[in-house]
Amino acid sequence: MGSGEYGVGRILVVCARCGFKLYDYALGDPNNRSKYSGPPTPAQALSGHDKHRCPSCDRPLSVDKPLEIEILTRAEFEVKYIETRFKIFERQKLAERITAHAGVEAYTGLAEEEALTPA
Repeated sequence: MGSGEYGVGRILVVCARCGFKLYDYALGDPNNRSKYSGPPTPAQALSGHDKHRCPSCDRPLSVDKPLEIEILTRAEFEVKYIETRFKIFERQKLAERITAHAGVEAYTGLAEEEALTPA
């Protein structure tokens, strides 16, 4: 689901640790029932989460003051992030993790091959 499917923009509240989408507000979406009251404060957006903790990783959420705020166009968002139904991943970090994982597998595979080869 890309961000082009939502009005003119979005406000996303995301867990800083695991990338879980805690709140998604579409700007300019005619189907948005709260369009007249405007976007929520962080406390309002997070009020539905028990004990102000991330439901995915159980990290305490910063309700009073966001840790980071980014303002991006839709195109910038789609270049920088990959979005799934429940999470948002930074493309660069995801690529680094995949590369690191592939390196570990290659190293482990080489060690196993050497162990199996008779001397």
